[in-house]
Amino acid sequence: MKKRVAIILFGSLLALSLCACGGDDTASTTQGETADTTTTEETQEPADTSSAIVGDYEVSIGDARMISDDYTGEEAFLVNLTFTNNGEETTSPMLALMVEAYQDGVQLERAIIGSEDFDAGSESLNVQPGGSNEFQLVFTLTSESPVQVIAQEFLGDGTQATKTFDPATLA
Repeated sequence: MKKRVAIILFGSLLALSLCACGGDDTASTTQGETADTTTTEETQEPADTSSAIVGDYEVSIGDARMISDDYTGEEAFLVNLTFTNNGEETTSPMLALMVEAYQDGVQLERAIIGSEDFDAGSESLNVQPGGSNEFQLVFTLTSESPVQVIAQEFLGDGTQATKTFDPATLA
């Protein structure tokens, strides 16, 4: 009997807590007052999100270009990034960041490149506190649609730097 009461009480508390989490985003007004529903979002330009402070680091997504993929013989997408270590320990972009590229809503695979045009080891170079390093990543494209690059701290709070590229306009 005590178990049933405890289960019912727990279930009720859970239901109440879930109801409390849901909120109504509409503005409340008193009788005779009207809510101001105008927004300025339409007149503001979107913020530049190609650079962000992600945890103890700053990451900037730079320019991009198309490059020949030596492994498949097809073109690949090369993106330049800058990593700044604002932390207290030496680390590399490879260990501190998670950089992904998406095309048509699907994550792209990294390309295998043996070209002199691509610095394959730049992502793994250690950066001391206060230092910065430019590095490159290459991805295999699956179509001609735009590519969204997302950089964030590995196991971080979700803060991201993002930038979208149109492969048709890249040289």
